Formats: sequence, C-alpha cells, structure tokens
Amino acid sequence: MTYRSIAAPPRRHRFGALATSLAVSLMLTASLAAQAEEAETPSLTGRLAAAAAAGDLDSLASLLSTLPESPDPDPRGPALRAAAEAGKREAVQQLLAAGAPVDYVRDDGETALIAAAAGGHTPVVELLIVSGADVDVRRADGATALSLAVEREDIETVWVLLGEGPEVDLVYRGGKTALMKAAELGNPRIVELLLNAGAKTRAQDEAGVTALMLASASGDAAAVRSILARGGDPRAVDATGRTALHYAAERGADGPSRLLLSRGAAVDATDREGRTPLMLAAAGGHGKAVDMLLTAKADRTLRDTAGRSAAEYAGAAGHAAIAKKLAPAS
Repeated sequence: MTYRSIAAPPRRHRFGALATSLAVSLMLTASLAAQAEEAETPSLTGRLAAAAAAGDLDSLASLLSTLPESPDPDPRGPALRAAAEAGKREAVQQLLAAGAPVDYVRDDGETALIAAAAGGHTPVVELLIVSGADVDVRRADGATALSLAVEREDIETVWVLLGEGPEVDLVYRGGKTALMKAAELGNPRIVELLLNAGAKTRAQDEAGVTALMLASASGDAAAVRSILARGGDPRAVDATGRTALHYAAERGADGPSRLLLSRGAAVDATDREGRTPLMLAAAGGHGKAVDMLLTAKADRTLRDTAGRSAAEYAGAAGHAAIAKKLAPAS
C-alpha cells in the first residue's frame, strides 16, 4: 500500500487567514469601544432632564437651542417633569416657553403637575395650571395632583388645585377619595375645603369604609362634626359590619363617639362577629369611652358570636378595673 503525504497549505494562505481574523477582531473591539463610549454619554433627553432638575438655566438654554423644530421623541416633556419634581419654577417656565408639552405623561401616568404636587411645590403647581395643565390626570395607581397634595397635608396646594374645580371624588388606592384620606389623617381644615368643593360624604372604599369612619378612627372631633353636618351617615357599615362608632370606640375617641351618638348612631350595633362598640372600647382599655357608652345605655350583657362579653374582652386584654366595672351584678 502506498501513502500520499498531505501537503501543508501555501504560506501565503495561512498568513492571509491570520490577517483576516486579526482584522475582524480589531473591528469588533472598535465597535464595542464605540458602544461603551455611547453608553457612557448621556442622551440629549437625559442631559436636558438633568439640567432642568438642577435648575441650570444656561445649560438648559444651550441644549434647547440644539433641538430640531419638531423633535421625535420630544425631550422637553421629560425635562419639564424633572424640573417640576425638583421644584425649579424658572426651569419649568423656560421649558414651557420653549414649547414643552404641559401635559406630557410618563409611562406610569405621571405629569409635571402631579410631580409638583407630590413634592409640595405650590409655585410650580400654580404656573403649570396657568399654562393649562389638566388637574384631573391620574397616575397609573389612580393618584391625582389633588390626592397627593392631600396626602402631604399641603393645604396651600390643595386650595390652589380646588380653585380649578377638579373632580374631587376620583378614587385611588383601594377606592379611597381625597376626602377619605383627609379624614384618615384627621385634618379638619382639608376636610372642610374638600366638603366645600362638593366632596361626597357617603362614598365608600373597596372595604366599605367611609370618610366618617376614618375621621372617627382618627379621633378628630372637628372632622367628624364637619362630615356629619354634610350628610355623613353614622349608621353606615363597612364590609365587616362595623359602624363609625365601632371605629371611634376602638380608638377610645370620646369626642367623635359623643357626636356620633348625638346624630343617631346605634350604641349596640354589632359587626359580623357580634362585637359591639362597648366590647372594642373595653378591649382597648379605654375607660372613659366605656363610661360614656354605658351612660348612653350600652348593653353590657351582650355577647359576640364566640360567646364573649365586654367584661371578658377587658379581662383578656389585662384591663382588670374595666372588667370589674362591666361584670354583671351578682
């Protein structure tokens, strides 16, 4: 048998392949370096937003001058929201004058007005409103400029927004309205402002809770009084069967409890577990509330669905004196 030797490829072929491989490697390295440099360089949108948030008016003017007539996408919208969030009124004014869309909406539904209200920047809120901002735009979670101002207990911004006639009963987070949030915070001034703007007192959230219940739980008698005066229902029940008096008694809020009873609240109302306001006051160790409910003829002999009395609630919670007071006469 004869064997043939396999000749090596000509040297020029080997060197050619090596050169081609090296060229490809160099091109790839250059491409990656260019991409890295591009990633490290902020986009025009990012630079414009950064200048706006910093209130750097000179940089802002310089960047705005480089924009085409109708940029797409328009970087002025994100910059306006950034300036509003930071409370930079002059930057907001400069961007609006340069044609920034006043109602630009970010992916989560936030606008410049919402951002300004969330940050408590009332002068910016006023400027945006004068420029035509929509006060009823809702963020993805349902929050509005008004609801966020209420959360901050920012009375000045609330007053400014209410002057534009917004939808005061828009719901957000769990079906709550702005009035419910103000009531929950126990802020009678904001409660009064919202009521004057027509907020509904009998609206209920997803759990059936009303503004009156939340005000009662806060312990603020002035808020409770205002809501009752505008039609709040002291006999309304939430999803668990509780009334506003249950909420007040559990908190040991004497003032709200008296107001509720004076407006027809049922002193022995029972929730789905058969618990009365007296039982909740006893469990919380609220002696004054217990005395007030007894004066209002609360029935100390009632038992819940598990067979427990108000005295037993107090005893189980370690309130011996209240348990003794509530014990049936021997």
